[in-house]
Amino acid sequence: MQKRIALLLGVVVLLGLFASPALADCTTTDIYNAVAQWAGVPCYQVTGDTPLDGLGGRYWPEDAPPLINQIEQMCECTIPPDVYDTFEKVDDIDEWVGVDDLEKT
Repeated sequence: MQKRIALLLGVVVLLGLFASPALADCTTTDIYNAVAQWAGVPCYQVTGDTPLDGLGGRYWPEDAPPLINQIEQMCECTIPPDVYDTFEKVDDIDEWVGVDDLEKT
């Protein structure tokens, strides 16, 4: 069952990556879901206080580039390596991207 949910989440994420930028979503939930998919953990395990390093066996920032690329595309932003190197928890990504401040175009 969890494999099916993870596969479905992966398909949804991929579809989101190919969607038109005008349809791009970038909410806190989107960030949490992207982090969960990247780490290979269930979405309910990801909160704002979730540490990035060690999540799902991933190392931060060494394993970060695929997640950062996905978030940059999804949120139409740029997160430089010297910035994401300093992220410690999921909320650090959310705060940098400023999802609450973004407006759809």
